[in-house]
Amino acid sequence: MNIALLSIGDEILIGQIVNTNVAWLGAQVTNKGYKIVVTSTVGDSFQIIANEIKRLASISDVVIMTGGLGATHDDITKHVWCNVFGDSLAFHQPTLELLNERYIRQGREFTERNKLHAFLPSSCTVLPNSIGSAPGMMTEYEGTLIFSLPGVPYEMKAIYNESVQNFLALRHSQLETEVVVFKTIMTSGIVESSLADLIGDPSRFLGNNSSLAFLPSAQGVRLRFGTTAMSTQEAEIKLEAMIAIVKPIIQPYIFAEADTKLIEVVSQLLQQHSKTVSTVESCTGGMLGAEFVSISGSSSYYKGGLITYSNQSKTAIGNVNADLVTQNGAVSEEVALEMATQCQKLFGTDYAISITGIAGPTGWTDQKPVGLVWIGIATPNGTVAHRFQFGTDRQLNRERSSGTALHLLLKELRTIS
Repeated sequence: MNIALLSIGDEILIGQIVNTNVAWLGAQVTNKGYKIVVTSTVGDSFQIIANEIKRLASISDVVIMTGGLGATHDDITKHVWCNVFGDSLAFHQPTLELLNERYIRQGREFTERNKLHAFLPSSCTVLPNSIGSAPGMMTEYEGTLIFSLPGVPYEMKAIYNESVQNFLALRHSQLETEVVVFKTIMTSGIVESSLADLIGDPSRFLGNNSSLAFLPSAQGVRLRFGTTAMSTQEAEIKLEAMIAIVKPIIQPYIFAEADTKLIEVVSQLLQQHSKTVSTVESCTGGMLGAEFVSISGSSSYYKGGLITYSNQSKTAIGNVNADLVTQNGAVSEEVALEMATQCQKLFGTDYAISITGIAGPTGWTDQKPVGLVWIGIATPNGTVAHRFQFGTDRQLNRERSSGTALHLLLKELRTIS
């Protein structure tokens, strides 16, 4: 079942807000085996919106659009809807009653402007909004299902979960079309090009209507296997056959066989083995510590961290010997080792991770270029440090440093018997 997503709003076009709705909707429909054929973003232009609705309806089975359902002059989606589908706005009593009840319950004034939400295209199917003001709408146009949802993410998600997904399931059963199914393998500690070289020519294991995508990030490479079939079960059998060929080749770099974050896997292993960890960071400025505390309950294994951004703070609060910094520089194997060792002692943890590097674009020398990072890891069996040469982008260097540190800890935790 082919689905098109249409986002409406000048604020998206000019980059004033990030369009998270498309990412969320794309994930939802893909997980059900439906296929996104196009995503489109248009501004608050009556004719452009109308033309785009017609275009998307001509190339898809379903169009889901978001935005433009507010009660101000720039919210024109309902008026465009009436123009495209030959409808007119009419008063919808159930919506008015729902809104009135909600405003009374919240102690808010129910104004004439608020009542505008109860004027809806007369022939549409109204999709109630359980947590906001603007209801969603649904109609059928030349065989295509058309949905219009609020642009506010939490309202859009509520209407999708409570209404839209049920209509999509019904339409899919009526069409008797193929499903598209994906499976993900998460890897770390290897770059995209090297991973591709290991795997080799995908044509030797990819069947008809199957695909393999490499999706790199600062923390690793996501491998996405996809295929189409007449049923989810058939598709999953095809996928498992492909993955069975690839897995043995890349096993050392796999940290999950689902769309899971590296920090989640590391945290699970720390809990499983009853181990603790602490951090001391320079160029990442607390980014690694923030990864740990992003997980609820992390206080059971993450005992704390230091940000020692200057040489003075490395010696004063990180207990690094000043002579080591003077003789070797802050970005060095010796300092990374000492940072990790002292951090382990300070917090009394099983593991401690240190990061010191040159994020850039300033602070480099010919001997120590931008992107040079040393990561130390103190373990129950001793302390080691690893040298990395990342790129020239400051933020990406910090993200790669944090992700690489998690990968090194993952390797250590996997050696526990």
